[in-house]
Formats: sequence, structure tokens, C-alpha cells
Amino acid sequence: SYNWVIDTTAPDTTITATPTNPSNSASATFEFTGTDGSGVGGVTFECRIDGGPWALCSSPQTYNGLGDGSHTFEVRAKDSLGNTDSTPASYTWLIDTTPPPTPTSIYVSTEAAGTVGALSYGSEDILKWDGSAWSV
Repeated sequence: SYNWVIDTTAPDTTITATPTNPSNSASATFEFTGTDGSGVGGVTFECRIDGGPWALCSSPQTYNGLGDGSHTFEVRAKDSLGNTDSTPASYTWLIDTTPPPTPTSIYVSTEAAGTVGALSYGSEDILKWDGSAWSV
């Protein structure tokens, strides 16, 4: 006699760690795990970013040099018999590495006389902050 197991159950994939959304970093690291639906064997993983080709990967998976904009990471588990998760886990986030513009000056109106730092001002003066010092 001969016994065998028929395994048509696909594994399941879960992303357990992601970059912040939005992110100001051109690098992103993901952690993930998977379970074999039938328990016959372990799983391997395939990853892709932004709809590119699937490639073997392992957790953690890091991508560097990503451009500003929206990105989508996907990962799917595959069991030892070739069953592949048909619903890959995915995560979409935004990268924005452009710093906000630095204001050239900020103006503040006053209602009462006072001082700021070493500067004294009157009750109806307009104060200017140039990024490093106050002036009237």
C-alpha cells in the first residue's frame, strides 16, 4: 500500500511591519509571515513592488532608492507543493522626500508692548521673524 497527501490548499500571507504612511524616506522595509494551509511543509515568499515582476524574497525585505510618490508592496507565500496564495498581502504608501519650503519671513502684529529676546516693541508694532532674529 501507499499513502499520500493531496494538498490543494494555498498558504496565507500577512504583512507584519511596514514603513510609515506618508514617509519621508526613499527606503522601505517590510516584515511578513505566512502559514501553509495544509501543514504539509514550510513556505517561501515572492515579493514585488509597484506591479513589477515577482521575485523570491525573505522577511525582512528592504527597498532603497524609491522615488517620491505612491508605491505598492505585495508579498505572497508559496508552499512546498507549489500552491501560491492567490490573494497576496499588499501595502500602499506615499513617499515625499521634498522638505516644505522655508518661509522667508513671518510677520506678527502686537496688541501690547513687550520684549522678545533682546528686542523691545510697542503696543501696535509689527514684528518680523526672518528665521534667525526678530525686528520691528
